[in-house]
Amino acid sequence: GSKEKTVIAGGTSALREKLSRRSRGTGNREMLKQNFFVFLAGLCLSFNSGYINGCCLSGLLKTCGTGVPVAAFTGAYTNAGLAIGAGNMAVAMANLKMIWSFQAGAAIEGFLNPRPTPNKITPRYGPTFLLGSVLLALSATRAYLHPDGRSFLYLAAMANGLQNALSSAYSANLIRSSHMSGITSDIGMILGQMLGGNLENAWRFVVLSGLCTSFLVGGVVSWFAANRFKSLALVFNALLFFAIAMATIAFTSYQQHVSLWKAASGDWDWGMNEPPSQEYLSDLFTRFDSDGSGCLDEDEFKGLLKAAGITGMTDIGMSAIFKSLDADGSNGVSKSELYGLLTCDSDDECALVWEDDLTD
Repeated sequence: GSKEKTVIAGGTSALREKLSRRSRGTGNREMLKQNFFVFLAGLCLSFNSGYINGCCLSGLLKTCGTGVPVAAFTGAYTNAGLAIGAGNMAVAMANLKMIWSFQAGAAIEGFLNPRPTPNKITPRYGPTFLLGSVLLALSATRAYLHPDGRSFLYLAAMANGLQNALSSAYSANLIRSSHMSGITSDIGMILGQMLGGNLENAWRFVVLSGLCTSFLVGGVVSWFAANRFKSLALVFNALLFFAIAMATIAFTSYQQHVSLWKAASGDWDWGMNEPPSQEYLSDLFTRFDSDGSGCLDEDEFKGLLKAAGITGMTDIGMSAIFKSLDADGSNGVSKSELYGLLTCDSDDECALVWEDDLTD
């Protein structure tokens, strides 16, 4: 009695730890892939923001030679305040319109993604990126047709606001593709911490330094592009942003197992999107539920575990797991209970997932 129970508990506890580590490892690898992708996208967005800001600030796009920033607005607030003080409302309104355009872009992102989840690419990211590329395409078109107007500047500022809000929402304000003042401050702070012996945020230092460097390189490239191509230099912005949008859509399609159309349109939901793990387990469940009762008895349950590749367990161990799941005494394991026990990857390799409240 008690000796057998101890053997069961010891065997299942050892398997529990082994397969739990395997399951966590699979989840961590997927998150690492997503974080790496987002970091690369952040570098591209920072480059894009630095490039478009450089093009507009250089004055080379306008025949009058007047440059206007479209990514940084500390100066715009100051200039608006000085203009209001001097009674020059035309200049004040020009600066305020730039600020409002940036805010409008951020507001569009907030409307499309009202409840962002940090470190998770949500369904609306694909269409939001596509909208940003449309705004930059319109900006490039207006710059070509009316280089001395200001409408292309407003559209560029709106696109920058949208992309900065998007990256900030995903990363909980770590990746801010247009806000170099805050990033520069953070780099200095973390550098001081590192010199003081605290290396906990060293990885943040690397990420933020990469963003600043990308923004700077974008400004360098913009000088040569604007000199050579004038207003057509903004076409590159639209194309790069579109490429980032398509890469995000493709990655979302791959990671969330949805079609490219669904990833592009945002027409999918975390709760409605059944992962391959459940698809495979559902097929296994149907195969071993020989009587079609909707529950697996103990023999059917053991057969399913073996078919799923859960080997190296004795019948006693499998019986212990079955009894732990059959908490209601129905002598059966339902499909939902099976989903809580097993997880399978895209190659149909399965492992046990042990919840904290699962007992031996």
